[in-house]
Amino acid sequence: MRLTNVDRRYHAQHIMDRSVRIKDCPQPIRRIAIHYLGHDKPTLLLNNQQDASASALIGRYARRLLNKYTVADAVDLLDMDALSSARPLHIDLDAHLTLMASVLYRRLANRLGERFHSTDPASLFHKLVQAHATLAIKVERIELTLGRRAYSPHLLAANYGDSLSAISWPHNRALKIKVA
Repeated sequence: MRLTNVDRRYHAQHIMDRSVRIKDCPQPIRRIAIHYLGHDKPTLLLNNQQDASASALIGRYARRLLNKYTVADAVDLLDMDALSSARPLHIDLDAHLTLMASVLYRRLANRLGERFHSTDPASLFHKLVQAHATLAIKVERIELTLGRRAYSPHLLAANYGDSLSAISWPHNRALKIKVA
């Protein structure tokens, strides 16, 4: 079986898909064992969806696993000691901001192309985000000019140079991103 829509080093997995009965359970349970899914030992999925394809179920599991690892990477990047909250009440906000940052880094990596698909958020930050920039707030728009870096051509190839996007929170001003 080959997984699609999941960026992996090894696309081919060996699977065993069986329906099993569990005592006192009225419906059969689907048991899928997957080898080469990123673990040393086979992964075992138990599911009650008899009609879904094994490929769809495994793909969904693999995407969820990637999300879990992405969150773990973001937590490593944004260390718990560096979070802004001094009160436990605000930890929820910090966790949400961390998840949002993680999703944005993943979107950036996907937009930059195949070379960056497996790049962790910390590397993306150091290579592309942590840079000198100027911000000009004008009546009609906000202009962000990024300084020249070795990775600027990748930003330009992903159409970040001279891009214009409307954002709602600053009075519907357009955001223009330029690469110097």
